[in-house]
Amino acid sequence: MFYLAKEDDKLRDIPHFPMTKESRPRQGFFEREDYEKLLAELPDYLRLPFSIGYFSGMRQGEILGLEWSQVDFIRGAIHLLAGETKNDEARDLPIVSHLRKLLVEQRAKRQSDCPYVCFRLNRKGHAVKIQGFRKAWYSACIRSGLGKMEPKTDRVTGEVLYASPRGPRSKPKAKMVYQGMIFHDLRRSGARALVDAGVPEKVAMAIGGWKTRSVFDRYKINSRKNFVDAGRKLENFHSQKVGDISGTIEHQAETADSPIN
Repeated sequence: MFYLAKEDDKLRDIPHFPMTKESRPRQGFFEREDYEKLLAELPDYLRLPFSIGYFSGMRQGEILGLEWSQVDFIRGAIHLLAGETKNDEARDLPIVSHLRKLLVEQRAKRQSDCPYVCFRLNRKGHAVKIQGFRKAWYSACIRSGLGKMEPKTDRVTGEVLYASPRGPRSKPKAKMVYQGMIFHDLRRSGARALVDAGVPEKVAMAIGGWKTRSVFDRYKINSRKNFVDAGRKLENFHSQKVGDISGTIEHQAETADSPIN
């Protein structure tokens, strides 16, 4: 609004607003062994949403709102329509074979009056759309060793914060906060998997719905395994370029002229 006012000659100077430093991107992502461990601990109705997130990198809202009409088994793709994504742009996501198997199994369990791919059964046994599942997620992560509850502390003093006692005889208890893997870490894992699989970054950005390179780079976090693999590839590269020169005539001549000998 200040810029518009300046263009209309209604404002001479635009005031300065200091911007806070951009927070560091989260470092969490799921390795395959983490996926297997958590999959075994999640309740049945959360296993498919979890798998879709792991194999596609879709957002939680996109997964929970996904309908069967958007799943194309013939083309092997999930269609996200314009207006249903965060950036309001349509996009297609490939269905890998493992995810296809899970979707086929889920389709066999569907109820005609529920269009959603991911559903849970209510008390009457009717399939309904999944809403929030934070507590179930936290519990499963804690059981699988991918999360824990810690006392909440003051950001300035570092002191433990306590909740107000419920009664005159009750003792104050420390406020607890969850620390560990969150559902959105699946999106970060999906970005890294696309790049590691050799998918061109422009295509990976289109599949995941990242509009800018800066946002995509915040999701594309390298793991320690990536750096180990990079070191091996670099070692092989230099070995092929340089090779072992210990047996060459030039090396023997240099060794003979060395003052050490």
